[in-house]
Amino acid sequence: MSRYLVIAAAVLSLSTLPACLTKKCINQSEANNKMGVAYLDEGDCVGALTSFLASMDACPNVQRSPDANHNLALAYMCKKMPEEAESYFLKAIEYSPDPFPQAHVNLSALYLRQERWQEAAEHAQAALDIPVYRESSKAMFNLASAKLQLGDIDGARILLQDLVKITPTFCGAWEALAELEDRAENKPLACERWAKTVTCNENDLYYRYQRGKCLLEGGDVDKGRGHLEYVIENDPDGDLRVKAKDLLLTLP
Repeated sequence: MSRYLVIAAAVLSLSTLPACLTKKCINQSEANNKMGVAYLDEGDCVGALTSFLASMDACPNVQRSPDANHNLALAYMCKKMPEEAESYFLKAIEYSPDPFPQAHVNLSALYLRQERWQEAAEHAQAALDIPVYRESSKAMFNLASAKLQLGDIDGARILLQDLVKITPTFCGAWEALAELEDRAENKPLACERWAKTVTCNENDLYYRYQRGKCLLEGGDVDKGRGHLEYVIENDPDGDLRVKAKDLLLTLP
């Protein structure tokens, strides 16, 4: 399956804070929350966790804010603390007066990391079942990932094909489709899918390697060589460089 797990973004504004809180209290909580989102965007898991905890501690009742719990769960997920992340995602869903698709998507991603395929599928489907969710491609991808692991290959393929129609720039979906066709030994179609991944992200060395490999297998040596030489040039110390050089050594 694709190298990527898809999560929804942190919530920048805590729109579900209780109305009874003071303005000063709300401002403190909002400021810490925005700082946490910034840290999370930078990959600073410790800074994000510290800021989100401060946001929740800023004033009473914030602990029951769905957005605050969701963001805190993302920080714990970033810190690779899955039990805590799961707990706060579930609280976010429980406390939200309205359906919370982002929390379902992120919980599905967490379960995918833990290889809890059925639970991942259930929460991705829950997000898709919410009509107002505008980022359905993320839920579709996670559901397809779970279906693949559960053995529902046809169901996963249909989801991925629908996904790339909706979002043609979704690189991970093209990658997953290419890998599916490789497994089915449908080499021409797999090579077309790998071409889509390179179009999607021409700097991704894995995509370049796979595209080059399939072009060589199909007899297009010059184009295949070009992709593999790009990998060698841009991955001086990596495994893909070794694999690319090995493939080139097989050429006459």
